Amino acid sequence: MIALGVDFAVHAMRRYQEEKTLGYAPRRALQIGFAGVLGALGLAMLSDGIAFLSNVSSDIQAIIHFGIAAGIAVASSFLVLGIMVPLAAMRVDQLRRPRPGPASLAGRVLSTVAGLNAAVLFAVAVLLLVVGFAIPGVAVFLAAILTFLVAPILILRWTNRRAQPQTDFSTPGLPSSHEATLPGLLATVVGGLARFRPIVLLVVIAVTTSAAILALRLDPEFDVNDFFDSKSDFVVSLDQMDNHFAGRGGELGFIIVKGDLTDPQALTALHQFVGEISRNPYVGRDADGLPSLEYNVFNLLERLTASTYARSQIKQESGIEITDNDGDGVPDNQEQISASYDYMVQN
Repeated sequence: MIALGVDFAVHAMRRYQEEKTLGYAPRRALQIGFAGVLGALGLAMLSDGIAFLSNVSSDIQAIIHFGIAAGIAVASSFLVLGIMVPLAAMRVDQLRRPRPGPASLAGRVLSTVAGLNAAVLFAVAVLLLVVGFAIPGVAVFLAAILTFLVAPILILRWTNRRAQPQTDFSTPGLPSSHEATLPGLLATVVGGLARFRPIVLLVVIAVTTSAAILALRLDPEFDVNDFFDSKSDFVVSLDQMDNHFAGRGGELGFIIVKGDLTDPQALTALHQFVGEISRNPYVGRDADGLPSLEYNVFNLLERLTASTYARSQIKQESGIEITDNDGDGVPDNQEQISASYDYMVQN
């Protein structure tokens, strides 16, 4: 959001400065600049905002919140940095009286140092707010505003009251000699490249195609080190699990079988199916390397047939004796299996 706002501010301020360089007074320069650039910036703000707000259609609450917050942030960055900052710059330029001739070296150095200090202070304020230090961040932010915006305006007002009225050298349509400047190096380079449009387009197409191919090869990853300290116990524990259990853990899944599980033939077929799954190399393994297959009917029946207390309770309640002569953990006939299920459901 900060980057989008800076982009808005750069375009709006440069457009305003271009018109001011042509000789227009600050207010008129801002009007012309806004007329030329606000349409494009408004469309950029709307397209970015709509892109973020599309997350509202998600079923995940956190993503919905992010979409709404990002949409508000895009609009806010446009209003604050795309409109309010150029307006503030115009107001400062109105208060500042132009002087004939180029600025002195000391004045240019002082202006540059002040601009760098302002940028650093505002950047520090933003970083403090982002990392959660709200009170220090707001304090630094207010200090930067008072030092580099409010104080200069008050000083200029006080200076203008004491100074004699001077002629505004920035007559609309008549560029003054001390304001007219040659295009910068960047403008010269861009203007030169425009004469070789076919070559520039071919280079841009080649670079874009290469970037698209490389982007499609990116593997999306969710690395815990991006969110937590790599030396914390949590991250170290996860690394140890990866070292000792990598490729064996897997994710929990359920297979639901619907049918008459009192039928011994059905249980035999199901037992074969479980055996096939256990031989599948993609099934997760426990610490001993055995297939991690739990909570199925055979686990429950084996626990019941191995329990003398459970077998005695079934015989006492239903009169059916549970036997497992072949030792497979499953009662020997359908009547015993049915009685076992009844006991398990009730107890």
